[in-house]
Amino acid sequence: MEVAVIGAGALGSLFGALLADDGNGVWLLHHRPEVAAALDEAGVVIEAADGETRRVDVRGTVDAAEVGAADLALVLVKSYATVDA
Repeated sequence: MEVAVIGAGALGSLFGALLADDGNGVWLLHHRPEVAAALDEAGVVIEAADGETRRVDVRGTVDAAEVGAADLALVLVKSYATVDA
């Protein structure tokens, strides 16, 4: 499944990484280019309650056109940013 997560903050990054870790293709969209580039380059690190960590590869971008068609879109932005997202 192809997933677009609009809003790559704490929740967007977590849900996106969990979906990617389960084998889905995930794009994280962030409004700041440096954050999108860091996500694309380094992925997301998930730390479990027991302290175990794992790094998950995701794709990051600021350009929604780069994402293409998605089977699922999650909008995880602050309420005042919903219209812009």
